[in-house]
Amino acid sequence: MDWVSRLLEQARITASIDVRCLVPAGVRIPHDAAGRATAQFHLVIEGHCTVHLADRVIALGKGDFLLLPRGQQHEVRFHGQGGETDRPADPVI
Repeated sequence: MDWVSRLLEQARITASIDVRCLVPAGVRIPHDAAGRATAQFHLVIEGHCTVHLADRVIALGKGDFLLLPRGQQHEVRFHGQGGETDRPADPVI
């Protein structure tokens, strides 16, 4: 076992996944601050969304992964395939 694997094993890191499937365009999901010991993340399988942080907006599309290592407060806004008014395929995040 390498030292990184050993460190992770000793840290007793746990994870949980909150799956949101087929969220319609126009939906906004706020996420409260999770604390310094929690890293929040989002993975987009289909469609597009934007993640709104206090100081910037990050656009995500199919295949994009966003890690928020400090667990900061944010809001995810779902936009469908081509933009906020386009709803042919809803994102899975």
